[in-house]
Amino acid sequence: MVTAFGREEILQSAEQLGLAGVLIKPVTRTAMFNTLSKIFNDDPAAEADLWRAGGTAPGRGLRIPPEAAQKLAHRRVLVVDDNALNREVATDLLLAVNMTVDSAADGLEAIRKVGEQHYDVVLMDVHMAGMDGLSAARQIRSRPRFAKLPIIALTAQVIVEERAATLAAGMNAHLTKPIDEAALYATLMELLEPCGGFSLSRLGDDPLRLQRLLSDFLHDTREAPQTLRAQVEAGELQQAAARVHFIRGAAFYMEAAALCECAGRFEAAARQGDAAAARATLDEFIALLLPLRDFLSTRLQQLDAAEV
Repeated sequence: MVTAFGREEILQSAEQLGLAGVLIKPVTRTAMFNTLSKIFNDDPAAEADLWRAGGTAPGRGLRIPPEAAQKLAHRRVLVVDDNALNREVATDLLLAVNMTVDSAADGLEAIRKVGEQHYDVVLMDVHMAGMDGLSAARQIRSRPRFAKLPIIALTAQVIVEERAATLAAGMNAHLTKPIDEAALYATLMELLEPCGGFSLSRLGDDPLRLQRLLSDFLHDTREAPQTLRAQVEAGELQQAAARVHFIRGAAFYMEAAALCECAGRFEAAARQGDAAAARATLDEFIALLLPLRDFLSTRLQQLDAAEV
């Protein structure tokens, strides 16, 4: 089916009719590849091998720059759009470089999710039903903890006034729809710090020593989220503060600035016996710890592979 209407009811009706796919006009190259590849994907394993080598993304027909796959993998992104097909297309492009993707259908849902989960970047549609992207961006920016969160505006309007409005709302960059994958990857790589904002330069360049340090940190923090939650709920705030202090000490050497800052706030609240503040900060701390663990795990795998 090819249609100019991209609402949820159209997609549901198409599925009930047994149609193989839906294309929304204007039909983009990305949407065409995505739809056809879902139908005619004969050898996904071969495509996946080519993608990992920096070639075509599996099932998408996209040329992925090798540096994009390396720099963007495992970063968490929130896609905000009230059009289901737009969310799907953007999600496919992001998954093609192995990013972790969540989605929201309007500004209010975006604000709620940003408050509950750590994101490295937000793709925000400007014109949405309910709360629009500009209003959502302003509310997100009003919270000090999100002052540096990259927000990329998505809009079909290619006019100077639109760009100016997104910048005034606190957005960092502007992409037009339909999304061009080359522009998307270039913008993400420009806005996101290398290696997820983490650096291992202070740990030295001895591969064996680095392997040992990373392995030890991953082992020591494997149960940290569950243990910390249990300690806070049990009122064992001093024990929780000591555990976070240990993690913070190691994170300093990895230049995980946001995690260290959050850890300091948690420690202060816990040592003062402020259970409510400690509980509120703990979710943020865990949300920042998990990407660090993902990054270190990937780096450790690379070191292990280099030895083979």
